[in-house]
Amino acid sequence: AVAGSDPVRNGSSGKQQAKLEQQIEQAEAQLRMIEDELSDPSAWETPERSAASGARLEAAKRVVDQLYAQYEQVAG
Repeated sequence: AVAGSDPVRNGSSGKQQAKLEQQIEQAEAQLRMIEDELSDPSAWETPERSAASGARLEAAKRVVDQLYAQYEQVAG
């Protein structure tokens, strides 16, 4: 066997990286969509809407950050 060519480890790691890359792209697209929605002043009209808008934005950012952290662990 060639060093570094463990098909089980490299194959599953590569698949996991590809899956995470796809999830990151989707999460970033979701984040951009929320940011676009929140650029509308009506999203901030009332304290309740402001709180909900801010919470959605923070949750989307957290998902992106968590996916990048997972990707870094897999990519090692």
